[in-house]
Amino acid sequence: MTAGTFASQRGYFFVVGSPRSGTTLLQSMLMRAPGVTIPPETHFMNITWQRRGKMPELRTDAGWERAVTAGRARTVQDEIELSDASFDRRVESCPRTYADLLRAWLDAIGDHEGARVVGEKSPGHTAFVTELAAAMPGAKFIHIVRDPRDVVLSQKEVFGRPAILSALRWRLDLRHHHDAERLLPRDRYRLVKYEDLVADPEAAIRPLAEFLGLAYSEEMINPGERDKAGFSSMETHKLQTLEKVTTGRIGRYKGKLSKGDIAATERLCAELMRGLGYALENSSTAYGTTMLALRAPGAVLERFRRTRSRDRKLDHAAETGQAVYGPKAADA
Repeated sequence: MTAGTFASQRGYFFVVGSPRSGTTLLQSMLMRAPGVTIPPETHFMNITWQRRGKMPELRTDAGWERAVTAGRARTVQDEIELSDASFDRRVESCPRTYADLLRAWLDAIGDHEGARVVGEKSPGHTAFVTELAAAMPGAKFIHIVRDPRDVVLSQKEVFGRPAILSALRWRLDLRHHHDAERLLPRDRYRLVKYEDLVADPEAAIRPLAEFLGLAYSEEMINPGERDKAGFSSMETHKLQTLEKVTTGRIGRYKGKLSKGDIAATERLCAELMRGLGYALENSSTAYGTTMLALRAPGAVLERFRRTRSRDRKLDHAAETGQAVYGPKAADA
């Protein structure tokens, strides 16, 4: 994805990380900084760039219309507030590139809010940090990571996702993190741990605000008091971010996640977990391997089912502009 050419005076940043890793909590803190707005998840790369092989060439009228329609459908679906006039004007005049379409979308959101800085938070963008960095040269990125066992439990509770799929996604997202950390300069990319964020919010948020060029405010460590939720009314699983920040969700997997799921998760993620300081519970590699073997067939079938369902719904949205898919459809 080439760099955008449409002029804008705004700053941009992206919050990424595996689903249920604390991305919404971090979003809710950063959006309380003065002059900042962060809309509900756009999933821009998932609904446009990732699907470019299934859509007409972007520079054609049909291709541009499909990409713009996909964005409009997502705007309705996730109740994203923007200036319609600004968006219409920008997509009519900007170059027909994915980067310029994204910038037009974010700027229309910023115009509606009168914001100096526009953030974006979509877990699916974790896989596209380097592409986004090339497309938006001034943008910055924060990746939030959480103990994969808590992530596995939370995804199972909220999405009904098999442990293996969640663990594999966490591992892949950490691989993407290491790629971005290696390829991007320190002044464009940072990592923060969920456990550090909730244990001492001010100590974690102050340096992140400085990194993003934002003015720190004490309101940032009290995200439950914010005026805007930052997510759609459909996403009731995010309501906990409207409460006081707490350490009570650290280690929730203990006593809730089965021994088999813990063993399988650790077998997949052990090396990366150790690198982040997460202690392992299972010393038996053989047990973890056995659990993987037992759970893998069902996980593969479930992944296939979810992918087919997601693609059908995203095709329908891009063609008709009718957002009939669920809040996580673009990020399956």
